[in-house]
Amino acid sequence: MAVTFLSLTPALMLASGACAIIAAAKPKKGAVTALGFFLGLASIAAGILTVARRGDPITEIALILVGLALFLKPIKNVRWAFLFGFIIGVMTVFIAKSLLPFQSPLVYLTIFFISAILAYLIFKFAEELLSFLGALLSFPPILFLLGALTVLQAVLLLLSKSLTLILH
Repeated sequence: MAVTFLSLTPALMLASGACAIIAAAKPKKGAVTALGFFLGLASIAAGILTVARRGDPITEIALILVGLALFLKPIKNVRWAFLFGFIIGVMTVFIAKSLLPFQSPLVYLTIFFISAILAYLIFKFAEELLSFLGALLSFPPILFLLGALTVLQAVLLLLSKSLTLILH
């Protein structure tokens, strides 16, 4: 039998759930946060693949929520909007400089500020939304419950059962 990414779902759920429970109990541990970041990415990917394959709905939800909680926990305080705004502003000036015949730096400075501010505002909204979601999901009681639900679902999957089957 070939081992695929989705065949490792119960093990990934056990690891992610345990990491979430530990992170809820000891929120300031750097190693747990770093491990949780990568487990979160893998859980989100597995959750999306499970959705694509029309898998168990509770498995999908548990994987995606615990993945988001673990992934967003360390990056919820990083300010990405400024960085993206600056990069988009610089790229816009380079494109404008190659396409427009203006010699005045004031024109390019105006183009930079307009594009950078628009990009900043768009990314700031997305950043605030992700920050709120990260704060909500990494709130210790919620994170603990997500971890416990994920571990329970993983154990049931290993026993060829599911919360979905039990609840119906």
